[in-house]
Amino acid sequence: MAAEIEPFYGELGQRIHDRRKQKGLTQEKLGELLDPQVTRASIANIEMGTQRVLAHTLVQLAFHLGTSVPELLPKVEIRVNGRDEGADIFKELNKQLDLSPKQVEQLVKKLKRRTNTL
Repeated sequence: MAAEIEPFYGELGQRIHDRRKQKGLTQEKLGELLDPQVTRASIANIEMGTQRVLAHTLVQLAFHLGTSVPELLPKVEIRVNGRDEGADIFKELNKQLDLSPKQVEQLVKKLKRRTNTL
C-alpha cells in the first residue's frame, strides 16, 4: 500500500516547492509562517515527499503560498481492480448523454470548476 501512496507525497512536495520558489520564500521562512512552526528540514522533507503533511499544515501551506489546497493536491486516479474508473466515467457519460468525447470533457471541466472536487 505504501508504494501507491508515496508518489502522491512526491508530487505534493514538488508542487509546494514550486509555489514556494514562485513566492520567493526560503524553506526556513515558510516553516516560520506555520503555526506551530516547522523546521527548515521538515519543509525540505515535505518537498522531497519523504514527510507526510498534516491536514492543518496543508491548509496553512496553501494560504502562505497564495494558493488553494486543491491546487496543491496531485490528481488522483480512481482505480478499481486495475481499471481506471475515470475513463469508465467518461465512457458512461458519453453513452448516457449522447455527447461527443469533446463535449464530455468540457462538461467535466465545468463541473470541476464549480465543485473543485472532481
